[in-house]
Amino acid sequence: MEDLYNGLIEDIDSIAERVRALDERPLGSLADCLSHNRIKEHRYENPLPEAKKMLAILSEDNDTLIRELRKDIEQLEKEEDTDDAGTTNFLEDMMNLKKGVIRKIALGIAILTFLSTTSVNSYAKKAESISG
Repeated sequence: MEDLYNGLIEDIDSIAERVRALDERPLGSLADCLSHNRIKEHRYENPLPEAKKMLAILSEDNDTLIRELRKDIEQLEKEEDTDDAGTTNFLEDMMNLKKGVIRKIALGIAILTFLSTTSVNSYAKKAESISG
């Protein structure tokens, strides 16, 4: 989870740098970010999901990001007055990063599934029998 969190911080910084490189002003407040959000937010009053469900939600969110990035790339390519290969490349790179995040999340879900289906005692016994 810490890798995911740190990755988001890096993403935000990269996006702000790209926006500044285009001589635009990046979003500077949480309210501005929320007004441009395309991902469903978890409601505070709802109970927190279990770890596997939380990871599944994060995977879905990253999948949504990939779809939205594709739409953004298509929109850039349709605009006649825009020849911004740098932003297109930036968005494609971001899409590839999100695909990697989905793979990491899938691994986390697989590990949690394994741990939930394998009792600690049976795993310890197997390890003990292997070590002699």
